[in-house]
Amino acid sequence: MRNRALWLAALVSWAISPLGGAHAQSFTAETQGRIDFRSGPPGGETASIWGYLSLPPGTGRAPAMVLMHGSSGLNAGSRVHYGELLNRHGIAAFYVDSFAGRGISSTVRDQSALSIRDNTRDAFVALRLLRAHPRIDPARIGVMGFSRGGTVSWAAALRDAYGEFRREGLSFALHVPYYPGCNFGPTAPTTGAPMLFLLGGADDWVRHEHCLDFVRHHRIANPRIEVKLYPGAHHAWDSAAPDGRLIAIPNAQNVTGCGTVLTNADGSGLDPRTGRRLAGAEREAALAACRRSSTVHIQASRVIRAASDGDLIAFLRRHFGL
Repeated sequence: MRNRALWLAALVSWAISPLGGAHAQSFTAETQGRIDFRSGPPGGETASIWGYLSLPPGTGRAPAMVLMHGSSGLNAGSRVHYGELLNRHGIAAFYVDSFAGRGISSTVRDQSALSIRDNTRDAFVALRLLRAHPRIDPARIGVMGFSRGGTVSWAAALRDAYGEFRREGLSFALHVPYYPGCNFGPTAPTTGAPMLFLLGGADDWVRHEHCLDFVRHHRIANPRIEVKLYPGAHHAWDSAAPDGRLIAIPNAQNVTGCGTVLTNADGSGLDPRTGRRLAGAEREAALAACRRSSTVHIQASRVIRAASDGDLIAFLRRHFGL
């Protein structure tokens, strides 16, 4: 309880509200709590958003994780849980709120309210910020995300995407997508950084089969991609909702009613199971037929969350050298 009180106190004790763009930030070794910044492509940072930074004990440089929330927005319970978990193992946590500053409350029923591209730019700008913090090791910054944020997490690993940030030398050291959408991911290679996909076997918002297809394709070039599949786990098994209660989310946009179709650089599609190439129009038709709105479910499980926490920390300790 004492750790929780200290962590929450830090959130309200420190804040930075810059008037300039993302490059105007400056930090001291004690800077944590809410950090306001502007996001967007380099030179065009116009979205005013913020994140919450919690630092582990000590004075030396620590590894850090950028955390990206899902379609329901930033969850305070999740922020506290992962902040405490990571800090306890010597890792800083920077939980980004991509919605509130943009006036978005949710994208559950309309994922187009914020593009994945803009959402992923938020992660890269957060990476840039953390690299300037005197308590953060700039070579050991990873990204993890939940549902929509999980998609952001793997999108940030695409080697040939987000060139405006790559030209600054910005790449994450590792990636941890929790229950992301994967079925229309690109065939383009990743940076080669380690990745850990955490998937629910009973998820009816996203299908774990899509991510298994996606991983199978990308493992050919990047063997450092790992998967943990939790049988019986529903979407958001790690949420702060009442344990064991199956909660229905009506009219949620999802793509569970279709197979996996990856996207080539020229806009054509690829069936990763058969290797069949789909013309661009055929890929677009498959995508249009796949989108739907229906009732999906989330279910918190403290048992499964404990297992995924253990898998997360083992992965981070191994690749951060802790």
